[in-house]
Amino acid sequence: MLACKTLHHTLLSLALLWSAGPAALADEVCAWSDGAPKAGNQPFTVHGRLAAWNGAPTHRIWIVGTQRMLGVRSGTAMPENLLPFTQSFDVPVMGDFVLCPLTPSRPGVMQMVRIVSASHLHPQPRAKQ
Repeated sequence: MLACKTLHHTLLSLALLWSAGPAALADEVCAWSDGAPKAGNQPFTVHGRLAAWNGAPTHRIWIVGTQRMLGVRSGTAMPENLLPFTQSFDVPVMGDFVLCPLTPSRPGVMQMVRIVSASHLHPQPRAKQ
């Protein structure tokens, strides 16, 4: 009986977070990344291009208008609407991404992130050579 109540409370909490929108969900996801929220561990939104690359990390986000490249940590769950775009190296996707930082932002170092949500997705197939 206790397990059912715990499951019910967990599902209710997730439903409330989801109804509050991606930003509230991102706050909760970032708080869970290492067990406790930290200063500077706030979710942020970028407009960029998600693409697969050789090397680690495989998936990276270039932030439009900058030279900044963010790495998507391998093994983290991707939002459902991004899964079709993560199966190939040939189709980068432009969009708006809500990200949770997993490492501090430092000049000259690729910051690792987790993608919490993605919207306004537009595939950008690479030219065949």
